[in-house]
Amino acid sequence: MRYPAPLKPGDTIAVPAISSGVDAPFWPRLDYVLESLKQRGFQVREGDSLRKQGLVSASPEARANELMALLLDETVAAIMPPWGGDFALDLLPHLDFDALANAAPKWLTGFSDISTISAVLSYRCHWATMHCANLMQLGINDCSAQVEQVFTALNLSLGQQLQQRSSQYYQATHPNYRTHPKAVFKGDMPTHTRMLSGAHSAQFAGRLIGGCADTLFPLLCSSLLDLKQWRAHHNQGVILYLENAELSPAQFARGLLAVRATGGLENLSGIILGRSLCLGQGDFSYYDALDYALQGVACPVVIDADIGHVAPNWVMINGADTECEFKQGELSLVQYYR
Repeated sequence: MRYPAPLKPGDTIAVPAISSGVDAPFWPRLDYVLESLKQRGFQVREGDSLRKQGLVSASPEARANELMALLLDETVAAIMPPWGGDFALDLLPHLDFDALANAAPKWLTGFSDISTISAVLSYRCHWATMHCANLMQLGINDCSAQVEQVFTALNLSLGQQLQQRSSQYYQATHPNYRTHPKAVFKGDMPTHTRMLSGAHSAQFAGRLIGGCADTLFPLLCSSLLDLKQWRAHHNQGVILYLENAELSPAQFARGLLAVRATGGLENLSGIILGRSLCLGQGDFSYYDALDYALQGVACPVVIDADIGHVAPNWVMINGADTECEFKQGELSLVQYYR
């Protein structure tokens, strides 16, 4: 894996909208987080379509061209889109992965639809990328671990490591950035990370890869993100992590079963699943879906981890050599930049 250089004061962070732009009611929040980056000592470059409204911020070609230019721009140290969306997938045919494979890596950060690009970038170009809280969550007044861990991770150098533990509380109610543009993370429900099997302890290690299941399930069943090939290149093992935004329990189960049918879940070191926004009701819940789709999987499966749309968010470095330990209801991760 190739790791970007650590960020330093004065570096430029680009903020393009690679999927959805930021609608006008959210501009006060956007201005606040951009100013927060400046207060941390960074230069900020807004993308051309950052403040465009609608389902997507611009055409696939325009968004892809802007992202390619930023990824290859040696004056840009990191790329932090404001948030995700629905259609980053349509950028993939327009990105020149051969050119990127020969370019110096830089950090691409965020979760949700951003992981559509970051996971493939790690897979195709061996760039370490960062699945973490989105820029819109990174206000300067927020002292929560999910904010501080992002900037800690951005400052680490090759050979160093990032350590994280399960949160004590998660945020069940998402803050309203329209009415409270300077809202901060406030955990209001106890975190209950556990093993799907009911086991009380587990240890596993490997290279991380993953992101938002809503967008990654189709890619994991294709040559764009082939877990079998990822395992072939990383003989120390592979850890797959996923989180669910909008898939129903049945849809999530079908996605897992499809990946499993391709052999993608074979010989994994472990699977980590984040809290789901869609728990379902009635006869088939999210947890029923996990039991149904993952029955007989040989590796440890950790569920309700600090990943994804239900904050807080861990920093998960795609490509990082990672050691995981689950013990007494807590999951700890050590990610090595190597």
